[in-house]
Amino acid sequence: MPAAPTANEQVIQAVVSGPGGANRLITCTGHALIPMAVDPGQVAREIWTFLVGPPLPHPQFHRATATAAVAGFGVQVQDPTVSGWHNVTFWSVEADWDDESGRTEMRVEVEVSAGPGIRMSFGRIAFSATVLAEIPTT
Repeated sequence: MPAAPTANEQVIQAVVSGPGGANRLITCTGHALIPMAVDPGQVAREIWTFLVGPPLPHPQFHRATATAAVAGFGVQVQDPTVSGWHNVTFWSVEADWDDESGRTEMRVEVEVSAGPGIRMSFGRIAFSATVLAEIPTT
């Protein structure tokens, strides 16, 4: 699983009351940089991981949800005489607590494919992760 760097990350916290002892909703957005490329007739499938948001000790982290979208790609028509196509599929998008860093780890499984006469490169995922946490009040 390759680790991806992130860019343009923004984090916002909101006070909530529940469920359970949860009192914060943390939203993290940004881009993950994932270099992938396929030549005509090829398919590439990778699971990328990256860390988002602030570190939280395990008892403070309750759960997280995540979404991902295409943010940057390129298509090169190498043979305009054939009926070419290209495709990007997100097979899974998950977010959970990472015990090594204490941060939220996102895992995104991406498949990139190109038909005859097409070369495709894929470079950025736009992400959003929402974390439900219990942060002690002072």
